[in-house]
Amino acid sequence: MTTGNDYADALSIGPLAAEKQIPIILVPRDNITSSIENYISSKPITKAYIIGDQDIISDNVADKFSNPIRILGADKYARNVAILNKFWTGFDHNKFCIAIGENFADALAGAVYAVKNNMAVILVKEDLTSQTKNFLQTISSSLSGITVFGGENVVPSSLLQTIMNTSSTSKDKLDFGSIYGQTYINNH
Repeated sequence: MTTGNDYADALSIGPLAAEKQIPIILVPRDNITSSIENYISSKPITKAYIIGDQDIISDNVADKFSNPIRILGADKYARNVAILNKFWTGFDHNKFCIAIGENFADALAGAVYAVKNNMAVILVKEDLTSQTKNFLQTISSSLSGITVFGGENVVPSSLLQTIMNTSSTSKDKLDFGSIYGQTYINNH
């Protein structure tokens, strides 16, 4: 379950939820609607992952679900990394997708691609957070591919270089695909 007030948490959990065919329920912070109440009472829900702390989804809402388990993080980037840490074994460990966390259009359009290819979506911003940097460092040893959602104006080459510099993987073995039909060339 994620907040219905921001897209980032739903995009973070989306590929895994789609792969496992688990619904994502968008909820308001303090109480659920009768349609959500009817939905959850009609389903055999044995466990619910609550993305965010009580400031995002209150205990009043979380307690409506059986066995609620919170996945926490101070912001959407920390929650993204917390989701990835919790469910990393469910994804292909050799590749992942990158999307800017400040605008949902590219990530939403790319989410289907991520699901189809069993790839996690890592949300980034121009200045990588320490949690994102640490996560990239821990996964980089087996990394062979990154798919970027968005063009140069959305995910600039400088950000990709920062990601590469964060990675301990051999820089010449990564394939970034293309951006607007132009192949991204890794000069390392």
